Amino acid sequence: MTGQALATAPIPRVDLLAEARSDALWTAGLGLLGLVAGPIVTVLGAVFVVGLVLGPVILIGGLIALVLGGYRFLVPMGHPALRGIGRTDAERALALREIGEELAAPSAEHLRLSTGAVLSVGARWMVLRKRGIFLARRRDLVWGYSSTTAHKRYGVTTRTSHEVVLVTRGQEQRVDVRGPEEGAAVLTLFRRASPRAFVGYRDDLLAAGRAALVARVDALPLDVASSPGDPPPGAHLPPASGTSLWPWAGLVLGLGLLGLGLLATFFFAWIALHPRDARDPQYGSAFALLSFVVCAGPGFLAAAASVWRLASRARRG
Repeated sequence: MTGQALATAPIPRVDLLAEARSDALWTAGLGLLGLVAGPIVTVLGAVFVVGLVLGPVILIGGLIALVLGGYRFLVPMGHPALRGIGRTDAERALALREIGEELAAPSAEHLRLSTGAVLSVGARWMVLRKRGIFLARRRDLVWGYSSTTAHKRYGVTTRTSHEVVLVTRGQEQRVDVRGPEEGAAVLTLFRRASPRAFVGYRDDLLAAGRAALVARVDALPLDVASSPGDPPPGAHLPPASGTSLWPWAGLVLGLGLLGLGLLATFFFAWIALHPRDARDPQYGSAFALLSFVVCAGPGFLAAAASVWRLASRARRG
């Protein structure tokens, strides 16, 4: 079987706050890289015109990632995965201590995946760590299934990716696996964590919606689960309402990109309309159009997509 077999021996103490800080450092590192690369790409704009637009975009994205990563490092309880386990920091700290004790117990089960991620099940919690953090109470697990996606280029399949989708009452987590065998190991642990949760893809579950799915699981006896099925490529439920900051980050980045694009468009349009050189109307018009298409357009789309995601999250309540 791909992936390390289920283990029952104790593992080193799990420190989810340290892992949250590690995630934050990774985000901040990407932001720092953007702060360095942004000015370099902008300077290269003297040779490649697109750099004049792409450089500021990278710079703004890097700044957002650096601020977000720095905040999460200083306030690890602000990590999206940790905010959902309690209403206050005191409740979250108590839950984290409970999770740590459970995962260190001899009865805990652990599955190390080929990606380096570790999926663990304690007395009350299921935890995915080392590649991000996913926390769910066992009683909140409602559905798990495998998904295979064929990636094509010019009509030719270049690679196939496999993942397992874990659905809870309030969120959805995708776990990358090496192949069907490793996916089956994840679903085996998932079934043992919640015997009444549905396991295996089914069209009726996908169409039911999350509230109906939760109600169906709650109505089942504790020892009943669905039969596994074959998933269609890329099948998934709509994202659940959660605490992710990515829609907000997308909104800020989109608005910043839109504002930068419009500012550049108006600037170059002004040059075209008030020429000081015979070539100013030509170059001003070209750069104004380029700024609008390459910068303002994507910024508007990113902001609109983020607003749509936030509105959808609010409707799901």
